[in-house]
Formats: sequence, C-alpha cells, structure tokens
Amino acid sequence: LIAWTNVPLLDKKGRITGVRTSGEEIAEKRRAEQQLKTLNEELEERVMQRTTELESTAQELKQSEDRLRVTLETLAEGVIVIDTEGRVTLINPEAERLLDPSGSKIRGKKIEQMIRLYRLNGEPLPLEQSCIVTAQRTATTCRHEELWVERLDGSRFTAATISAPILETGQVKGVVTSFQDISERRQSEHLRREMIDRVGHELRTPLATLRGSVELLLTRPEPEKQTQLLELLNADSKRLSALVEQFTDLRRLLIDKTPFSSRRLEIV
Repeated sequence: LIAWTNVPLLDKKGRITGVRTSGEEIAEKRRAEQQLKTLNEELEERVMQRTTELESTAQELKQSEDRLRVTLETLAEGVIVIDTEGRVTLINPEAERLLDPSGSKIRGKKIEQMIRLYRLNGEPLPLEQSCIVTAQRTATTCRHEELWVERLDGSRFTAATISAPILETGQVKGVVTSFQDISERRQSEHLRREMIDRVGHELRTPLATLRGSVELLLTRPEPEKQTQLLELLNADSKRLSALVEQFTDLRRLLIDKTPFSSRRLEIV
C-alpha cells in the first residue's frame, strides 16, 4: 500500500511549471496504528472492568462495615480494639457505658489511662500481667473469669474478659477485648448461697424438734403429753411451711426473676 503526494512546481512568477510526485509505503504504518488502536480499546475495557470490580469491592466492604457496626452496637458485651501501642482504636456503646459512664472520649487514649484492674482479693493486677498484654505478647487468646475493673472515677464492676490477638500475615497488629459485667450475677450467686445456708440452718431446728416430739409420742402414750406434743408438732409444721414459702419466694426473685409488687402498710 502506497500513499502518493503531489506538489506543484512554480516559477518566479508563480505559474505552475510542473508537478513533483512522491510515494510512501504506508502498509506497516497502518498496521501499527491498528495495533495501537486495538491495544487502547483493550486497555479501556480492562480499566472499566477493574473500576467495576473496585466499586463492587467498595460496596461489599461498606456493607461488611455496616454489619460489623450494627453487631457491635447491639452486643450485650463491651468490645474494644487496642493497637500495639495500647491505644483504643475502636469501642462499642456497651464498652463506653461500662468503662466511661462520664461520657469522655476513650478512642485514641491508652487503656492504662482509662481503667485499673484488680484481682478479687483486692490485689492490683498490673496491665503487663493482664490478658490484654498477654494476648498481644503470646498471640493467643486469654481470659479472666472474674476480676474487678476500676474506672477513673473510682467506681468498680466485676467483669469477665476475653482478649484475642489481631493477626495480619502472622504479625500481631492489635488486640480485641470483650468485657462482660457480671456484678449482678455474682450478687445473685452470693444471695443464693446465703439463702441455702439460711434455709439449712432454719430447717435444722424445727426438724430436730419434730423428730424429738415423734419419739416422745412413741414412748409416752399419756393423753396430756400427747396433746402438748401434737401442739408442738403443729407449731413446728407451720414454721416449716413458712420457711418453704420464703424459700420459694426467694427462688422466684433470684432465679426466675419474678417481679414483686409493693404497697404501703399502715402500722398502728
């Protein structure tokens, strides 16, 4: 394929005296231009495809972040994420309620500036010995079944905690820790133990009396003695019934969580 070019030849007066003709082989040039056009079209298609993929990935990431946000907001446990420098990078509403009732901002602060930890015997638990640091140092999950968490205002609550490392390509990038307030549960368990001890103590005396009265009835058949012993048995049986009713009420209150109504009484 040849491209011809014609150029007129002019004399001094501007008159055409002839024509100069030249030819150029353009087949290779046309092929190169066609290849370049094809490459451009392929590049544009790839760019559009990649843009679509990135938009789809961004949408999926946003949906994942929304699901994570909703999950964290509805969790009954407090959750915080701490980086390798001990700074809080993420905290959910329940953790804010547990750790910072005053409403000051926790995000961005170091965890040792916000709370102090204590064993149940009152002995301080250094942060370096806590599961927060242990999980980061050992890259393993660590938990405290029970410990006291003291806020900046000095108030405390009993917590169960679990700390797990955040790993990226085998490297620890931070720690996620969950706090569960078990103060009410521990109080209920304490009241339950007291209730059982009290019932056992209160039942022991009337049962001993009943057993003794029955033995006397078997050994002393006199009518007068029988009447006294039967009256005693009746009184102790009523006492036992009252204790059983109290035990049932306490069980409903502590275990079944049955609400009780209250009313004002006039004392004469």
